[in-house]
Formats: sequence, C-alpha cells, structure tokens
Amino acid sequence: MSLDHLPEKKDRELTYAVWLIVFIIIAFTFWKVVDGTARGLSIGDDPHPPEYLEASCIACFLVISVIPVLRLTGIAKMPWWFSFLLIIDVMIYIESLCYGLYKDPGVPWWGFFGHVLSSMSVGGIVFLALCIIQKYQPKRLTLGSDAAIHCYTLMISLAWGGIWEIMEGYIDMVTGTNYMTYGVFDTLDDLRADLVGSVIMVVIAGLMLRKRTPIDIADSTVFHRPSKKKSGRD
Repeated sequence: MSLDHLPEKKDRELTYAVWLIVFIIIAFTFWKVVDGTARGLSIGDDPHPPEYLEASCIACFLVISVIPVLRLTGIAKMPWWFSFLLIIDVMIYIESLCYGLYKDPGVPWWGFFGHVLSSMSVGGIVFLALCIIQKYQPKRLTLGSDAAIHCYTLMISLAWGGIWEIMEGYIDMVTGTNYMTYGVFDTLDDLRADLVGSVIMVVIAGLMLRKRTPIDIADSTVFHRPSKKKSGRD
C-alpha cells in the first residue's frame, strides 16, 4: 500500500509525526542560534546576524506547517512524494543557513546542491499543477502529449529560477546587504543549478508518467469539496 492510500487514521498519524519531527529539528536549530553556538553566526567574512537566522527559522517552520495544516483540515491533501520533496528542501535550506554550509569553503559544492534541490521542488510544483490543469480543463482543450508537459515543466521552472535570482539581487540592492547573493559568479552558478534540478525533475516526471497518466497523478491530490445536502425524506 502506497503512502497516498493509507487509511485516514494512519495518514493523520504520519502527518502529525512528520510535523513533530520538523518542529523538533527547527526548534533545536533555533535554540543554537539564540545560544550563539550556531556555526552560521561566525563563518565567512560577512556572517549572518542572529536576528536574520532566527527569523529564517520561524519563517521556514511556518512555510512547512502549511502542508500538514492543509492535510489535517482536509483542505488539500497533496501526494506524499511532493510533500516530502518540499519539506526536505526547506529543511536543508534552513539547516544549511544556520550551520554555515553555504559559506563553508570546505564544501564549496553545497550551495549548488541546495539550489538543485530547490529547482526540483519548483519543477515538482509545476509538474503537479500541469497534471491538475490537464484533469480539470475543458475537454476541447489540452496541454498536448506527455512530452509537452515535460517541456512546460522545464521552461516554467527555468523561468522561475531566473525571476528568483533577479528578486534576490534587488533585495540585496535595496537593503544594502549581501544575504541573498554572494557575487556574480554565485548567480551564474545558481542558474546552472536551476537547469540541472529542472532536468532531474523532468526525468522523474517522465518515469512517473510511464506507469500513470497525468489524470492519475492529479487524482493523488485531493481538494476539499463541500458536502452535498441530502435531498428527500429521511
């Protein structure tokens, strides 16, 4: 039995367990920042201030919490592969930030790895959205073949990567800091990572579509539908 077909009780238990694990990890990281022992506070020529890391911990936990809250309230149950991808991506980001992995000269490839994972998350969002669109769009319209869905996933993911880099640059420009970007070559490397991550997600999507249709994948995402009023006499 796949995770997306667990009984309701087991699904809720898994959701609570994942949420609790995320809370414990981020709470410990937050405490390390407040305590002043987080490595991200001291590594690099221009380390991040504690206020920035503390706010990042809180923001990342709130972002991750959206997934279990939507699932537990029944508003939206996204497939577990998708949920895990987003949760792992955000968790790796905040832990890498607080423990200074992005600025650690001993692991110069870590920033590239993190950006690849983020691009995969964006690609996953785009791919799932396209499958849902394919399911609910009018019958006279279509996104085309599975190959077209792959192309859309790749192009939209790359476009979003470029928009994100522009946004990072302007944030640093306005605030007079370099918290978001670490130089021109860092931006170019991020764009290269966007390409790699998007291609990996397209390959994964291709493997998924070998056994299932876009409609099958869309069916694994359940949105809340108001219950219909009973008609007739009891």
